[in-house]
Amino acid sequence: MIGIVIVTHYRLADEFLQSVRVIVGECEHARAVGLDPTTTSPEDMRSRIEAAIRTADAGAGVLVLVDMFGGTPSNLSLAFLDQQRVEVVTGVNLPMLVKVVSAPSADSVAELAAMAREYGRRNISVASEVLAGRDGGENAP
Repeated sequence: MIGIVIVTHYRLADEFLQSVRVIVGECEHARAVGLDPTTTSPEDMRSRIEAAIRTADAGAGVLVLVDMFGGTPSNLSLAFLDQQRVEVVTGVNLPMLVKVVSAPSADSVAELAAMAREYGRRNISVASEVLAGRDGGENAP
């Protein structure tokens, strides 16, 4: 199984993981790392990410989901990028996270990363357009 590591500013990662556990149950292959760049050194933050990746990796690789490209969590996570073993996807949202945590075993980290990106994009909607049927029916209630 591919491991999942959520890396965000502050406690957002912990809250995402807690929400996913309520929706799908325990996620033994998922880890959360919340970073506070105002009180923690870059070296300590990098070490926390590295430890989470090591713990989450059961041998099939790790997908790292970060809150936003260019932020500290993203920049530090990119140091671990290895397209065969570790991939980084930015813009984590709850539907994306539920999908990758509960997805049947993907064949590769790259495949799971593509699934995360697609599902995350597909689940961003303007509510009034969905309710009026103007979003192409993709997210209709």
